[in-house]
Parts: sequence; structure tokens; C-alpha cells
Amino acid sequence: MKTVRRETGSALTPWIVVVAVAAVAGGVIFKMYSTAETQQRELAALRAEKKELDALRTEAQELPKLRAIAREMEVVKKEAETVHRLRNEVSQLRAEQQQFIKAQGEVQQLKGALQQQQAQAQELRAQQAQLQAAAMAAQRTAQGAVPNPAATQAAQAEALKNACIANLKQLDGATQQWALENKLTANSAVNAEGIKNYLRGRMLPVCPAGGTYSFTIVKDTPRCTIPGHALQ
Repeated sequence: MKTVRRETGSALTPWIVVVAVAAVAGGVIFKMYSTAETQQRELAALRAEKKELDALRTEAQELPKLRAIAREMEVVKKEAETVHRLRNEVSQLRAEQQQFIKAQGEVQQLKGALQQQQAQAQELRAQQAQLQAAAMAAQRTAQGAVPNPAATQAAQAEALKNACIANLKQLDGATQQWALENKLTANSAVNAEGIKNYLRGRMLPVCPAGGTYSFTIVKDTPRCTIPGHALQ
């Protein structure tokens, strides 16, 4: 029995050695595999870090250019703001210039209307002087000659007509000046109350022959209800 056990133990010894060697070899191989995998991960991490570092270096190299571009953009922005402000100022000056030119035109028109009204007033005064002279001459003639009712009536009618026409001219001048200062068009309706401020004494004249004055639009002359009392 002892001999059999020794032989069995001797037979198992090589297998035990093989198993131990295999275990050691497996451990070594596993350790080598684990080490290689770890090294690969570390290498990949190093490569990623290197790639990130290269990107940071590139970005650092581009940073001065970006700063220069930012400064240039700031300058361009300020210049654009200046140009916009200058454009607004130029537009405002142009608008003011147009208003000034328009005001000058209106002043010239007012001067023309005033001169026309003054001329009409002078003409009216001249006509009144002629009427007074004619009346005095008629009076002197009547005192030294045989009265002629028809001639006297005709002279009086002519004098009344001339006086009415002078009133119509005065009304027309006031109408034009009123329309000009109130920026009305030629087709605007005439307001008789509105033109009073442009007449002597701020009152509408009255037809000496008893006629009635009427108004339509600015471009049309005022009218009298008596036939023949009209502006030519």
C-alpha cells in the first residue's frame, strides 16, 4: 500500500508543476494584456491631450488676429455711427434749407400781393380823385348851362361803376393775399370773413350803386350783382 501511494504522488507532481506554470504564465499574460490595454488608453488620452493642446496653440496664435479684427470692427462701427449721425444732420439741414427757400418764395409772393394791393389802392385813390374832379366839373357845368338829366345820370352811373370796379379790385387783391398766407389753392372757397383782415378798416367795401358782392373760389374774381360792374 505504501508503494502505490508513492507512485501516485510521483505521478501527480509533474501535473502540479504544469498547472502552476500555466497559472503563472496565464497571470503573466493577463497582466501583460491589462498593461497593454492600459497603455493604449493612456496613449489615446495623451493623443487627445496633444490634439487639444495643438488646438489651443493654434487658437493662441489666432488670438492677436482676432483682437485686431475686433478693434477694426469697433472702429468701423464708430465710423458707421458717425456717418449715420452726419446723414441725419445733412437731412435736417436740407429740410431746413427747403423750408427757408419755401419761406422766401412765400415772402416774395406776399410782397407781390402787397405791391398789387398798393397799386390797386393808388388806382382807387386816382379814380376817386377823377370822380371828384368830374363831379366838380359837372357841378360847374350845371351851374352855367342848361341841365341835361340824361347826361348827368349817365355820368353818375359811370362814376358809380368805376367806384364799384375799384372795390372789386381791392377785394380781389385781399382775396389773393389771404389765400397766399393761408396756403390755399386756386380752387379753395373764399371766406368773406377771412379776407376782412386784408382790407382797410377790416371791413368789406359796399357797392356805391347798391349792388351786392359775392365770392366763389380763389381763382375767380369777386362779382357785383349790378350788370356792368365787373373786373375785366
